[in-house]
Amino acid sequence: MKNACIKSLIDLGKNDERIILISVDQPTGFEKELKKVLRDRFIFEPISEANVVGMASGLASNGYIPYVFGHATFNTRRCYEQIALDACLQKNHIRLIGLGGGLVNAHLGPTHTAIEDISLLRSIPGMTVLVPCDAQEITELMPQTVELKQSIYIRLAQFGEPQYGKKIERNGNIHAKIGKANVVYVNNKNSKTDVLFISNGVMTPISIESSMILSNSNINSKVLNVTTAKPIDTETVCNEVSSSKHVVIVEEHTLIGGLASACLENLTDNLGSNNLPPIHRIGLPDKFIHNYGNQKSLLQKNDMMPEQIAKRVICIVNKVNK
Repeated sequence: MKNACIKSLIDLGKNDERIILISVDQPTGFEKELKKVLRDRFIFEPISEANVVGMASGLASNGYIPYVFGHATFNTRRCYEQIALDACLQKNHIRLIGLGGGLVNAHLGPTHTAIEDISLLRSIPGMTVLVPCDAQEITELMPQTVELKQSIYIRLAQFGEPQYGKKIERNGNIHAKIGKANVVYVNNKNSKTDVLFISNGVMTPISIESSMILSNSNINSKVLNVTTAKPIDTETVCNEVSSSKHVVIVEEHTLIGGLASACLENLTDNLGSNNLPPIHRIGLPDKFIHNYGNQKSLLQKNDMMPEQIAKRVICIVNKVNK
């Protein structure tokens, strides 16, 4: 996803002199090409997130479109005040690219695991939050970020392509759009949905594989990919939930303030709590992650790999059906 994101920025920057990329921490791997294409519009300003967000806000106030590229943890926690006051309050529209959202940087410990980043930025007025699930989705989204009249947080939960779960088979019918959720997989198109998975980021391909596993137990399911965590696609989420027997919201984030919270807020506001099917949340606990490892090992530890999720869902469905 990182490579697709930077390649898109290079292509956009070729024809738009307003686009500026400020790299705070992470080497992009495209320095030579960025310097060639963007020239002085590519700025490397290491380990100074708060300063860079203030600088980006100033650039935005002068008509530029700044993209700030760095660790998801530091691009959200370390410069929260500057994002809220310098960017969003003043309507200086910046774009924050958070590399390593979720558990990608688990080998570096709790300082680098971005598991509350969506909650932090979703709470700021005037902020759009995007959580793409693969390279194609970020490639389709990046051109849309240029003219959006809001600040944007783009959470990249993978360094490369998703390593777990099943890739989305789009067949030309599924296109990413800011503010729009898409059904990306259905394991039985001829039956009512027993289980609706709602997910985004790396958890979407994982949810697809979980859905495939459920078909072996005659449980009909589908996967709704909610790329935009804010603003939620209320119409699609409400319609899909209303036509499902069970809903399972899966996120690589704490269960406070993330995708599940966003969905439940919208569902209760629009459908009322008495008109909802059973809704179950699968995510990370409300605590700092002190286990070192890799993304896969920590997902396994928290019962969030495809087989583990499918097993939990089978237990839920069987318990209700008894």
